[in-house]
Order: sequence, then C-alpha cells, then structure tokens
Amino acid sequence: MTTQRGRREPLKVLLVEDNAADARLVTELLKDVAPAFVELTHAGRLRQALDYLSHEGFNAVLLDLSLPDSSGLATFLEAHARRPGTPIVVLTGLQDADIAERAVREGAQDYLVKGQVDGPLLLQSIRFAIERVRFEESLRASEARYRGLVDGSIQAIVIEVDGQIRLANPACAELFALPSPEACIGKDLWSHVIDEDRELVEGFVQSVRAGISVPARFECRVTGDDGIQRWLECSVANIPWDRARAIMATMVDISARKQAEAALRASEEQLRHAQKMQAVGRLAGGVAHDFNNVLTVITSYADLLLKDFGAGNDVLREDLMEIQHAATTAATLTRQLLAFTRQQVVQPRVVSLNDLVSGSVKMLQRLLEHDVALQLSLAADAPHIRADPGQMEQVLINLTVNARDAMPDGGVLHIVTAARVVDGDAVSRPGAPLPGHYAVLVVRDAGLGMSRETQARIFEPFFTTKEAGKGTGLGLATVYGIVKQCGGFIEVDSAEGRGTTFTIYLPHADAPAELEASEAPPLALRGRETLLLVEDTAAVRGVMRRVLERFGYVVIEAPDGRTALSLGARHQRDIDLLVTDHVLPGINGLALASQLRESMPGLRAVVISGYADDLALHPEALEPWAAFIQKPFSPETLAQRVRTLLDSPAAGSSRS
Repeated sequence: MTTQRGRREPLKVLLVEDNAADARLVTELLKDVAPAFVELTHAGRLRQALDYLSHEGFNAVLLDLSLPDSSGLATFLEAHARRPGTPIVVLTGLQDADIAERAVREGAQDYLVKGQVDGPLLLQSIRFAIERVRFEESLRASEARYRGLVDGSIQAIVIEVDGQIRLANPACAELFALPSPEACIGKDLWSHVIDEDRELVEGFVQSVRAGISVPARFECRVTGDDGIQRWLECSVANIPWDRARAIMATMVDISARKQAEAALRASEEQLRHAQKMQAVGRLAGGVAHDFNNVLTVITSYADLLLKDFGAGNDVLREDLMEIQHAATTAATLTRQLLAFTRQQVVQPRVVSLNDLVSGSVKMLQRLLEHDVALQLSLAADAPHIRADPGQMEQVLINLTVNARDAMPDGGVLHIVTAARVVDGDAVSRPGAPLPGHYAVLVVRDAGLGMSRETQARIFEPFFTTKEAGKGTGLGLATVYGIVKQCGGFIEVDSAEGRGTTFTIYLPHADAPAELEASEAPPLALRGRETLLLVEDTAAVRGVMRRVLERFGYVVIEAPDGRTALSLGARHQRDIDLLVTDHVLPGINGLALASQLRESMPGLRAVVISGYADDLALHPEALEPWAAFIQKPFSPETLAQRVRTLLDSPAAGSSRS
C-alpha cells in the first residue's frame, strides 16, 4: 500500500492470540523483518477481536483457533463472518493442522504451524494473503461485469462443455421458452435443432471443437419448449472454461427477418408471375385480332356453305362440320389464353354458386370415367357471386378434367360449396385471400397428388405433366385467370400420393331482389334496312357482307374510317345502322360512330373487335346506342345483334 507521494503505508494487522509468549514471538518476528511496515494490534479474546473488526479496518488477521472464549473451526467462521473481505491467516499447533486445513477450505488464505515460522515466512504469508484477496475481489468484479454484459445482452449467450450447457443468460432462456437461465443448465444445447438442420449444426460444432478453421457463423432452426419453431443466427467459438475446452455460442432470433425474406421472395415470385402473365397477355392480345379475323372468315363461310349445300350431301356436310369444329376449337384456345391473362370478354351477373354447380352436374358426369364418382356437398348458406356463368362453367370443367386425369384408377371427386369469412389473422401468408365474406368452391380428388415443384408451376400457361397430345397446359391457367378476373383467390393443397384440393374464394354478392326475366322469344333475324359496314380486312368484310345480304339487308361497305365518313355524308338519308370493326386505321369504331352521329343523330352502331381491349373487356360501358360483338362470331350472332339494335324502342331512324 502506498500514499499519493509514493511512501508505503504500514500494513494494519490484527493478531488474535491468547498466549502471551506466542504473541510476543509474532511481534518480534515482524519487527525484525519489517519494523516500519507492519502496524500490529493484539487481541487476546475472540470477542475483543470481533469488536476490533467491527470498528476498524485491517489489511490482514493472524488468528489462533484455540482461544479462551472460542476454539476450533468455529473461531475462524465467526471472525470471517464479521469481515468477509479481510484475509485471515490461521495460526495453529501441529496437532491442529487438520482443522487449519478445513479453515482454508472455508475461506482462510493460509495457515502457519506455530514453532515452524520465521519472520520472512510470516511476512510473506501475510502479503500473499492480502494479494490473493485483492485478486479474488478483482476477479469477482470482473466476473460481475462480464455477467452483467452477458445477462444484459439481447443476444442469447451459452457456454457448453461436451454438449451440456454450463452458463446461459436470460435471452437464452427466452429463446428456448424456458422459465429462467438456471433452467438451461445441464441441457443439451443442440437437441433443440430440428432434424433437417442437425447434421449441418453438428458439423460446425465438431469442427470448432476440434480446432478446425471453419466459418463460425451459421443459421439453423430450433424448436423451443413452447413448440414454436424459430430461425437462429449462431456464432460459435472455442474458449477455455474451468480447465476444460468449451464452446461459447451467441444466438440471435432472426425469425422475423426470415419471414420478411420469405414474403419478399413470394412478392418477387408474384411479380415474375405477373410479368409472365403480362407477356402472355401481350402475345395473346397481339395475335387475337388477326387470329379471330381468320376464324370469323372460316366459321362464317363454313356456315354459309352448310346452309347452301349441306342438306343434300352428307359427305360435304360432315366435312364442313369438321371445319366448323376445328375453328370452334381454335376459338376456344384463344378464349382460354385471354382468360388466363384476364382479358376474356365477360358478361358477369349475380348468380347462385349452388345453382351453377348443380346445373353443371350432368355435363361434369359425362366428362368423368365410369370408375370416378362425383359427390356434391352444397351448403345451404353458400352465398351468391357476381360472375360470368359461362366462365364459372369453364372453371368446373377444367378442374373436373384435371381431377379425372389425376385418378387413373378411379376414385371420388368431391365438389363442395360453403360460406366463409376471412379475417385479418388468416391472411399473413403471401397470396392468401383478403379479409372479407366469400363463397367458397372446393374441388377435391383422391388422385396422384403433386410435388411442391409441380404446384409452383401449375398455373403457368402451357405447363403440363400430361403426355404429349393429352393436354394444352391451359386448363389450370384458365381457371386462375377466371378466378382472378372475378376478384377471387385460389389455393392448392396437395402432396404426392394424397390427392389435390383446389379451394376457390369468390367475393360474396347480394342475391338479386327477384329472378331475372326469362329470355325473350326468338327474334326474326331478317331485315331490309341499309347498313354501313366498315372493316379493314377484306376477307372479313367480304364474308360479313355475304352474311348480312343473306339476311336481307342492303350493305354499303367501306375499308376504313375516312371512306366511311365520306359514304356516310353521301348516304345519310339511307343508312339505318353502322356495323364497324373497332380497330381501324387512324380511328376506332366508337369514334367513327360518334362522328357519323353528328349528321345522323339517331344512328346506332354494332361494334366488333378481335382484340382483348378495354371495349372487349367492358362492353357494359358502351353508350346505349351501341352494341358489341367479339370475334369470332356466327352469322346468327351477327344478325341477331343487328336486328336487336334496329328494333330497340329508342333506336328510331337516322334518316331526316
């Protein structure tokens, strides 16, 4: 001990000894070796010594265990309890050495046998005792600081020896859902790792334990005592611990980050899927116009030929019907592509989901093999939906065919309807239905099932697992597009060997106040009015003229908008109706109609389109004086639309 000026202050030592001769000997020995270094205070009784210890501070205590008011180990224990931080050196006779050793085990710094001590040994024992206590105090303070850092860390910190936890902090207990850090002690740290990650973790741990240089950080999944699985980021290092080699692991719960990464990946995948759909949509929309023009020509001429020559020639009739069938199939493929990209023309109305399903039963049964049974379970409270009935029929057909092909050995196809409310807690997974009230359509088979890899691609256009020639790869893509176009969601639950369940959520719609009016009686399709026909594709214009003239109409034709305006000005007193393609060079059909109506205010227009444009997607947005037809169409469809518009009460005549 030194002062601020560097001068050593004397050590204050309390000598507790009842034997006067022994006390004088100790005093003389210390004076001989350190006359100014030791300041000695003498007490002959334990009570006196305890009083000194209570009121004064000493650097060390020399304690005889055999005193008039106390003896043996109890003497040490009482003195030590009075001042636990003061080092005690026990003085004992040779015959009491075993008691002195017990005192050392209880906290005494040293013991000396009377009669075997000289001055240097006595002073050395005192000094070493003081230094040991200081070192132990420093160590305890350091451990307390270390423990404070460990306990206060938000990271889980664990020290394990041979797989058993020796130290853990509160964050570790919380991570593994244990009540306290003490509850972690003795447990196998790595037993919480899930089976799929255990080999990886054991490889890291064994390498670190063996001193092999490996990346000391890894990620794994663990299951706590609460049964919840968590993602951890772990760092491990080799450290000494109680004269053994140990592993210190620090662990951070990264479950939230992993969930965010998974959500981001799902969003990116949805974006890629949307971009893929957009690309297919651009392709479909680009080819639809030209393709539908060709189909219009084929189907119309085939129909005209059937009417002219089919009745008396069976062979010719069959050939023409095959042409019509092929054209219809091609038109169906076009519609399926447009449905996938949500660009199909729809005529939505409020309908009962149960009525849609029950009304399709006979048709669905014809699609199934004899060893596949159809079982319905239609909930009485299944709500109405707003959808195009034809589209929903297509959904049922495609899912039924998909289920049939998945059950080559037969089975049961279940179709279920239900009402379901989706709340906010159920929509955490990407792509899940938004909160709201839904009509649910479930189609479940007991077939071959699908792998996760297949499930990830089933809604892609042209993706199929069927043999060549047995599938277009558009069936489920069409279902997906129709459901999305209805504002719905579709979920798939499948595993190889366990069948497949498609669950479709369609937004609830209020039931109509009264049944929709029954269909109007068939129209008389013929007429004698004058029609202005505008179509830039000569083949389509030619067949449309043939069709309209066959139904009795007078046709004035124009290949473009400019010619149509000129003819309109010349024949405005004669023209009763405009029939125009929507996409024309330099102008669209509605704009052309609007310009013609400036001089012919009562003029009505039938607008035709082969594109998947806004007009085709939303024909209900047309003005009351216009009607829409999607290419390809039959001659009867064209004639019916023309006749309906001409006979409309508000149509009137455009002639002045």
